[in-house]
Amino acid sequence: MGKESSCVARIESPKEWTEADGRRARYWENVRAALLPSLPSRLRASKLSNTSTFWVWEPGQGWTWWFTIYAKRKGCVGWVFCAKEDVLDAFAALESRKDDLQAACGCALDLSEPLKIDARLKADCEDESDWPRQVEWFRTTFPLFAAKVVQILEQGSLIPEAPPAA
Repeated sequence: MGKESSCVARIESPKEWTEADGRRARYWENVRAALLPSLPSRLRASKLSNTSTFWVWEPGQGWTWWFTIYAKRKGCVGWVFCAKEDVLDAFAALESRKDDLQAACGCALDLSEPLKIDARLKADCEDESDWPRQVEWFRTTFPLFAAKVVQILEQGSLIPEAPPAA
């Protein structure tokens, strides 16, 4: 079974897949493979699909804060930290450390929307020849940002420190 077939075979879908569905699934498989090994161990990622996003969150936090990794067709790819209003203290702690977060991930952060911290790369996720650049951007920015978010929240006692690895 070729790479394309094995990717599609692992992803269940209730409908017949189009060529575009398969391409999106391959795109996300590449992004996830680059990101997951470098994420803080306390974070988990949603299952792979052929959509334009997937999520990373901390189990047990009740979806009070999470990260969305996304691709907008022919425009940009990126990731965003989102928080609900019931964790304003956590968001305020991150907002006050914007410079530290930017230094950690090495890219500009947009905090113009309430309860969101966004980073984007101008890119066309449908251009397979550009996938290596996009995947590398995700790999070199997002895990470092996520790790810094977790560190800031732990330091501020806004989430419990992760238990030591067994």
